[in-house]
Amino acid sequence: MLRNSSTAYGLLAVFLHWVMALLIFILFPLGIYMTNLSYYDHWYKTSFFWHESTGMLVLALLLFRLLWRWMNIMPDQLDTIPRLQARAAQTAHWLFYILMFVICISGYFITTAEGQAINVWNIFTVAAISSFESGFADKAGTVHWYSALFIILLAVIHTLAALYHHVVLKDKILINILKGDQHDK
Repeated sequence: MLRNSSTAYGLLAVFLHWVMALLIFILFPLGIYMTNLSYYDHWYKTSFFWHESTGMLVLALLLFRLLWRWMNIMPDQLDTIPRLQARAAQTAHWLFYILMFVICISGYFITTAEGQAINVWNIFTVAAISSFESGFADKAGTVHWYSALFIILLAVIHTLAALYHHVVLKDKILINILKGDQHDK
């Protein structure tokens, strides 16, 4: 089933979840790697090209994912999950969306602060909105860095919570997002 139901995530939601998670876990170490390169290093321009192109893909997927979420119902929470825990999970999901958006937009501003467009895999370019004052790219870089650190921390907590549900509580939350299986209520 492509769409969500009241008991399961649809295949598209599961696909978007895992593709975006994979891309974020690729972008983070790539970002760290490229900041340690000198301008004259062979991989300097290549790593920025891949990081920026993949970041634009994440932004497009995020916008599509939010639209898809808006157009679909969300699976009901398991009856066994305490209300506070359900609220924490919902808050974490919205924090993911907000952080992904902040990371993508701040990355866009880092690259385009001086009026330079972003070349996305040599297929198309994303134009710069405007040039900004000196130092704006550095400010955007700071926001980008700390938001990236926070999203990785949140992802680790999210993963540990999913494993806790699977191993300790033995409920179907992890199975549901792994393959969209229906869960028992």
